[in-house]
Amino acid sequence: MRDLDDRLIEMEETNRKLKAQLQAAKRITSRGSTKIAICNDNAWTCDEGNLADKVTAFCKKYLSPRYKFLKDGWMDYEPENERSFCFFVGQKMSLMYPNMRIRAIGNQFESEWNRVFVPTIALKYTHMRCNLGNDIQTQYFGKQIQS
Repeated sequence: MRDLDDRLIEMEETNRKLKAQLQAAKRITSRGSTKIAICNDNAWTCDEGNLADKVTAFCKKYLSPRYKFLKDGWMDYEPENERSFCFFVGQKMSLMYPNMRIRAIGNQFESEWNRVFVPTIALKYTHMRCNLGNDIQTQYFGKQIQS
């Protein structure tokens, strides 16, 4: 009987690991496709959804005009480094949106950085890059033909 219980626990653990691998594989293929997919993957709350909207507006109004390309390692969370990208974004967003009460340090910001800021910024920059490519193609080759 004890062998069966051990085997059951082992199989449940294997099943849990396989499910996690399957979910990770699904995330990789759909990652960045839409804001809804990112929201579902990261299990955002309502407040985090609102924060993502503010991050998108921040990218459009502030980041994109000043930084066309983000440096390698921009996704890293480095609260001790005041020259890090995460600290910079946290500080600028706290000034632009004082009602959001964003603090560029702490456990909450680290969680929000990894779950909300990074995927939202990546998605926005991906969309802007696609839009720029389409604009250039239209400018030089005329009106695009829908396929």
